Amino acid sequence: PKSVIHVINVKFKATASKADIDKAIASIETVAGKYKGIKRVWLRPIKVQGGESKFTHCLVMEFESEDALK
Repeated sequence: PKSVIHVINVKFKATASKADIDKAIASIETVAGKYKGIKRVWLRPIKVQGGESKFTHCLVMEFESEDALK
């Protein structure tokens, strides 16, 4: 496919409340509608393999092309 995937690993501060985390993720949800070239955004962390890095979330964006990502 010509589309490309951009993966963002996230580790929220230990002091971040669930409400703050939910608000941050909800704001990312609106990105697809604001920027041309983004096809899909995945935000639901079903299984994150954070290991020692302790990442808690993984955000994935699919762009129409490499140029759209740039």
